[in-house]
Amino acid sequence: HNDCVQITFLDIGSGIPATVRKNFMEKIQRLFSDATDSELIKSALHGEFRTTTNKPNRGTRLPQIFNSAQQSNIEMFSIFSGMGKCLVGENGYIESVTHEKALDGTLYYWKIVKDESGDDDVAYNSKRFF
Repeated sequence: HNDCVQITFLDIGSGIPATVRKNFMEKIQRLFSDATDSELIKSALHGEFRTTTNKPNRGTRLPQIFNSAQQSNIEMFSIFSGMGKCLVGENGYIESVTHEKALDGTLYYWKIVKDESGDDDVAYNSKRFF
């Protein structure tokens, strides 16, 4: 596809699964569940956990990214962290994949296609992710 922009971003922090597991409630739930890294990423995309920093806007960006990834000009979005990978499809469907080897940090990938209406400003449309 010639009319597209592909963006890959690596956050070298602890990673989503490790951050989610730090949350006290997640620790309690893990006692009763064997949630995979991809399931933890999926829960973070849905905003089902918050960080314990008590700082404003912490834990809100992944749901915003998830909502933005469902726009028509986003052809593909995936997120890989720990041993989990989530691919966001049409209508917000999330395919979860578990890998044998872990990735330290979080890798984000977007494929943004040219707007069919003729809007050439793909960069403007993608600003909302960052």
